[in-house]
Amino acid sequence: MVLITKKEVFYPYSYLNSQIELTISSFLLDHKEKMEFVDKDNFTIDLTDQNWDKAAIKLSIELDGNWINDVFPFPESYSPGYEALIIYSCKEAKWRKFIKMQAVEGNTKWEGELKIDKKDISNEVQFSFVIVRSADSPDPVSGYAKRMGEKILSSNEWKLVIYKSSAIPGQHLHIEWENFSQSRNKIRKKYKNEMYYLDFEGDAPKLYLNEGIPNLKVYFENKSHYGKVSAIRDAIFNNISQSIWQALILSSSIGIKKAEELSDWQKAVLLQFVHKVIDNSENEKILDEFLSRINDYQRFAEIFSHLQLVISQKINTEKAISSLLNITWTE
Repeated sequence: MVLITKKEVFYPYSYLNSQIELTISSFLLDHKEKMEFVDKDNFTIDLTDQNWDKAAIKLSIELDGNWINDVFPFPESYSPGYEALIIYSCKEAKWRKFIKMQAVEGNTKWEGELKIDKKDISNEVQFSFVIVRSADSPDPVSGYAKRMGEKILSSNEWKLVIYKSSAIPGQHLHIEWENFSQSRNKIRKKYKNEMYYLDFEGDAPKLYLNEGIPNLKVYFENKSHYGKVSAIRDAIFNNISQSIWQALILSSSIGIKKAEELSDWQKAVLLQFVHKVIDNSENEKILDEFLSRINDYQRFAEIFSHLQLVISQKINTEKAISSLLNITWTE
């Protein structure tokens, strides 16, 4: 049984989350058991490069019976009105849905099955267990949820991933840690307090991260999904990634007229974005069209502004900021 703790996150009433763990008891791909894809440590189902049509996920959750007393005031806690749900969503496909969980042990254990059709999703699906009020409170009490539909409890979040993208563009960069104050490079040593330096002098770009900044390496190498460290890490990733992607795109396009002039790493960078900013262009000509537009000074501002929005979407700025705000708000 998983213990639960009380924590307020943007809610002006008693709300439970943190250590409530949603578990997967069975995972089927096209009616075949495939639990080997379920990473229980990182709450991820990684289906990158897998060929499938339909997935079925059997879920269960178990709570300490005292949770009711934490989120419902007396005497409502004797006969609480609530719904136990799985909320699942796909941000890229712009939808959000829910299924009801079935109680198997009174107010302490629920089970349910989530079915996902691959054609309905893009990139990833996120899902978690929540409990919401099923009716308005008959006698509202300060500090407790009172309206129907208000969320009073949530679990950890799972992800079903069909395409991976990096927070930092590590697929195209060699990353090296260095204490800038001790660097042999004059520029990095001069700017010894900066967080990173992107070097374009070699055959491919190289990202130097400043090991001299206290705790920076600790944050970057942390693999957790929840808590203060992960929130700060994600916000740092977001801040660095925005600037790095802009620099990589500009260095892969400014002054270059034809796609045939691009190196392999430059093509790889641009192909992650050009389809988002160039409409109605044939695939084999899309790089040439992009290069033509971004090198046209009359169109540069428009296309670069669009690129910044696409980059922000790629690195999930909203999630990184939200995660950090949750921490700074509650601690």
